[in-house]
Amino acid sequence: MPVPVPVISPIALAELSRQRPIRLIDVRTPGEFAQLHAQGAVNVPLEQVDAKLVTGHDETLYLICRAGSRGHKACELLLAIDPQARVVNVDGGTLAWHAAGLPTIRARRRMSNERKGRLLALVLIIISILLSIFVHKGLIGLAGLVAAGIVFAGMTNAFGMGLIIGKMPWYRAKVSNGTPNEATGSESANKVSHGP
Repeated sequence: MPVPVPVISPIALAELSRQRPIRLIDVRTPGEFAQLHAQGAVNVPLEQVDAKLVTGHDETLYLICRAGSRGHKACELLLAIDPQARVVNVDGGTLAWHAAGLPTIRARRRMSNERKGRLLALVLIIISILLSIFVHKGLIGLAGLVAAGIVFAGMTNAFGMGLIIGKMPWYRAKVSNGTPNEATGSESANKVSHGP
């Protein structure tokens, strides 16, 4: 039977962080993290969440994502490794943190992986149509497969190309001295904001 995942509101967590240092881990992709994240959060993508985050640490680990579901999943993963782990999911994620007017770090605008995946799909469709005209008619099947993938993504809200792009090595969190960096990309382009 799974251990229930404790939650905390962004406002309660911000209040707690004023009283003492907290460990806030953002489990989104480095690209998502770079676009907007809670001030003080450290990026460890969900695929890299493991026992090292809780082993040998007495303090509570707070996990945040975009809206709360990946943070919840990360908590479940860590609780499956160690049922005594002190992990808490931030209710509503970064969206709720930002909506509450709490300090966030916003980087220059970047294209999301989902948008990049859609552009890649469009380019593949165009290329396959051109190849079917000039090389071999059978290559039109590639356009059909990509189009079917886009329809599937629309029906299930699971866009595989965006996930694949997010797993590319250049989107991985940069790690120095065993600790993930707070942000990816140019720090000079980042700015602190307080809410919407």
